[in-house]
Formats: sequence, C-alpha cells, structure tokens
Amino acid sequence: MKIKNDKLKVYEFLYNRVSFSEEELEEYAHLKRMNVLESVFNTYLKKIDHSKIEIYWHLTLPIENKKETIEAMIVTSTTVHLFKILDLTGLHTINPFNILLKNNLPVLDLNLGDAYYNVIKDTKIEQDGFKKPIFLNYVVLDESFSLIGQSNYPFLTPRTLSSYLKRIENTSQSKKLNALF
Repeated sequence: MKIKNDKLKVYEFLYNRVSFSEEELEEYAHLKRMNVLESVFNTYLKKIDHSKIEIYWHLTLPIENKKETIEAMIVTSTTVHLFKILDLTGLHTINPFNILLKNNLPVLDLNLGDAYYNVIKDTKIEQDGFKKPIFLNYVVLDESFSLIGQSNYPFLTPRTLSSYLKRIENTSQSKKLNALF
C-alpha cells in the first residue's frame, strides 16, 4: 500500500495557512507531481501478488553529504529491488561520464547508483549467511521519454515495468519475515 510522503503532508496542511517562499512552492509542486507518479507506479504494483514480497516506500539514504530518496523498495527472499521514480520527459542522452543529459544539460548522475548500492548493502540485508543482490531501477512513466544510443542503465518505462515486476513476482520464493528497517 502506497503511503504519502510525510513532507508532502506537511506542505498540504500548511498551504493557505502560511506564506511559502518561491523555493518552497517549487518543492511543494515537485512533491505533488511525485505523489502522482508514485500513485501510477503503485497501480503497476497492485497487479502483482504481494504475498511473497515486502514493499517499503520513501527510503531516505545519506548519499554524498545529502539525503536522497528511493521512492520504493521491494524485498524478496533472495533479492532487493530499489525503484527511483524520475519525472522525465523527452529525448535524453548519456555522456561518457555516466551523466544523463537533456539538451546537453545534466539531469541525473547515474554514478550515484553505486552509492545507493553501498548504503543499502551496508545495512543488514543478510539472511542465513547469504547476501542478497541489490538492483537499482530508474522508473520513468512518461511515454515521451526516450534515450539515444545504447544503455545498460536500468530505465523502466510503462512498456517494460509490468514485465519487470512480474519477473520479481515469479522469482519470489517466500516472504521475508523480519523487516529490514
């Protein structure tokens, strides 16, 4: 079950009660847009069986002296899948430094995937002496998103998301009994 971001709840409560700065208005608009995208992502999640998986929403990770959010994490008995939902539209490229670009302007540092992995693996994701593989996926739900050239980066789109989630469901063996966090 999807949960609303706590920061968005605060903004919604305070809206029309206090004055927001321009920066706060931008953050509020971004959080509302992310809530819509998370709801769309959640509709995909509802199509799979949850009896053998656990879903966590809004993980905050300390990455390079700031806090980054992973919108969703699916844990199975054998794997961990991180889902970073991105609000991207249009044509993008990846430069030789693994930076996602739009109109030659940086959008996302894809090297952060290693940092996400390192923070998650440092938490206790072991069961019976077995370390679970961690998969980071970037979810882009806008149909206009496209990527020029070859990419080994895990961008899931509306065309590929359902089948990816179905594979997670099909390869799940048994639900993890103890929560990770």
